[in-house]
Amino acid sequence: MARALGNVLQDLLQQYGLTQKFKEFQAVEAWPEIVGETVAQVTQAREVRDGRLYVEVSNSTWRNELYFLKADIIAKLNRKIGQNIIHDIMFV
Repeated sequence: MARALGNVLQDLLQQYGLTQKFKEFQAVEAWPEIVGETVAQVTQAREVRDGRLYVEVSNSTWRNELYFLKADIIAKLNRKIGQNIIHDIMFV
């Protein structure tokens, strides 16, 4: 019986308890697509810890601007990865 590679991978991730980590990785990787080219040039998503995405920002002006967009960015990231993994974003 042939199974799709995606299904096999999903089963393996669940079996080894890595589903959450994979979703966190997807959120970090999706950052440039979600925020767009301009913001991606001045930011770098680094990691997810305890539902918080840590994003390095090049200056305080952008940090302040992104703070006001935080809720929208969180919603878009969670929609993209298909699960409510990200609960907060820390701009550092």
